[in-house]
Amino acid sequence: MIRRFLEFAIDKPLLNHILLTFIFVLSIFAYINIPKEIFPPMNMDKVAINGGYVGTSADVLDKMVVKSIEDDLQNISELDIIKTTIKNGSFSIIADIKPGSDNANVLNDVKDIVSSVKKDLPSDMEEPIAKIQLHNFPLALVALAGDRPKEELLLRAEELKS
Repeated sequence: MIRRFLEFAIDKPLLNHILLTFIFVLSIFAYINIPKEIFPPMNMDKVAINGGYVGTSADVLDKMVVKSIEDDLQNISELDIIKTTIKNGSFSIIADIKPGSDNANVLNDVKDIVSSVKKDLPSDMEEPIAKIQLHNFPLALVALAGDRPKEELLLRAEELKS
């Protein structure tokens, strides 16, 4: 089968050239249409709510604050998945915002919910903080290595950093 394919390719060089030209044109078209960016767009469509009450167990914190916030967050139609982490003395709620929603409006709705829950909280407990979750990443990472002493490498790193 392979022998017949090779014989066909050798007997029909024009077909090979047409196929090569077609693949070349497609590759140029693909290269032009592929988005080229140094930092590709990232969707950080998440709202984070962090709070705590020192000395409180996870169960008490869940009953006192987290459950009511989660129930109210379920009523916001722009939120998709809600993940909660509760530790002794602190909690964190992260909610995904559905694509196409206005992040600022959703954040304002979440802040309203947090404010409404505040009246049921103990007076010495700070109000939980709601904010859009940001993802910070470095522009460039540089590593220095060699047979030099550690102090010299640190000195070179400081020079490079400045």
